[in-house]
Amino acid sequence: MRKLICIALLAVISFGCEPQIKYFNVQPASTTCGGSVTLNWKISVGVGEMSADQPVIPSLSPAQPVNNQGSRIEQVSKTTKFKLSLPYGGEQTVTVTVNQPCTCGPQTLTFTGTCFNANQGPTYTVQNVNANVAPGNLTDLQSDANFPVHVLHAGADIALNAGGGPIFPLPIVPAAGDYTIVVPGQVGQKVCADATGPVGGGTAPAPDVHLKVSPTCQ
Repeated sequence: MRKLICIALLAVISFGCEPQIKYFNVQPASTTCGGSVTLNWKISVGVGEMSADQPVIPSLSPAQPVNNQGSRIEQVSKTTKFKLSLPYGGEQTVTVTVNQPCTCGPQTLTFTGTCFNANQGPTYTVQNVNANVAPGNLTDLQSDANFPVHVLHAGADIALNAGGGPIFPLPIVPAAGDYTIVVPGQVGQKVCADATGPVGGGTAPAPDVHLKVSPTCQ
């Protein structure tokens, strides 16, 4: 009887010392077309390894060792299941759902803007192009505005003709990233002067601008 009690006590102590996954999650759990996700985990003691059932960047094939606690940023392009495994058994999985496939090709951005007064150009929203749909470098930009605009992207100021493309050769910059448009000088003042309302104070919507971004598809 004493021997059975000792065996049972030893089993309880041993189980208490085994590594356990305290938590394993991913943010965000779903995206429209891939992008960056952050994995967070904590293991009670020891280390583990992480893998994925789809190609991700940085690669998790083969499985990569991880510390007992941390976070990791991964780029996904399709629905992906991540797995955290412990060396002596035990695992957890989390899934990132990508709601539509990422197809490389020209992307059309819609910029809405506001005129604050007739003495300055409009202020436009910032738009983003995802690296999953626009890998490689920028090959062309086209604006549908009936006035010239400047596109601020990747540290470059790219001037576009009214209703057209670049005035000067495009810089060598990635297609993905944030895009902002500005309408400086007298042209910007004219755009806001033609808008309704800003002359006497208040604000008025500036004309929408559509920008077609063409990437190098690899």
